[in-house]
Amino acid sequence: MYCGCFCFPKQRPFISTATLTEFELETEREREMTSSTATHAYGEPSYWDQRYSEDPGPFDWYQKYKTLAPLFDVYIRRSHHLLVVGCGNSTLGEELVSDGYLDVVNIDISSVVVEAMQKKHEDKPELKYIKMDVRDMSAFESSSFDAVIDKGTLDSLMCGQNAHHNTSKMLEEVGRILKDNGAYILVFVTSGFSG
Repeated sequence: MYCGCFCFPKQRPFISTATLTEFELETEREREMTSSTATHAYGEPSYWDQRYSEDPGPFDWYQKYKTLAPLFDVYIRRSHHLLVVGCGNSTLGEELVSDGYLDVVNIDISSVVVEAMQKKHEDKPELKYIKMDVRDMSAFESSSFDAVIDKGTLDSLMCGQNAHHNTSKMLEEVGRILKDNGAYILVFVTSGFSG
């Protein structure tokens, strides 16, 4: 299995820059979730509400912050307005803030996880959690974010029902909310990728 990190600058959407590193999936749970070929209801809030109700502990898909920090340093400044899509109960947002990022908005489709994360981080005004579907981010104005960070959300939609439609809607929304020269940082997993 490989983990890839691509950054797609908005003005040059077909140019990707980053490193591709081979790694072992860190937990048995992640290994099981990424190896399944079945389609799941990943686009449905009920799927994620159930998952986070049954397993409320923190979980980071693919890579931890310390591995991704050098990539973030290349494309985003501490003062940038950042959006983390499909945040779940990942520690990414809090680690960004701990590392000096001043404005981190996290969204997820699950009300269960958003409420838990809001409560956990209510003392950090620079860290916001909002229940929102990445396929419809109409609550955000166009060109309002300097960077969008995606650790597994696009992968999740690609494994779900109506994958083409759902991923197209997501990418349209990401493109709409990014500022000119903004960056979409995509962390994904794949097997058999050759760079």
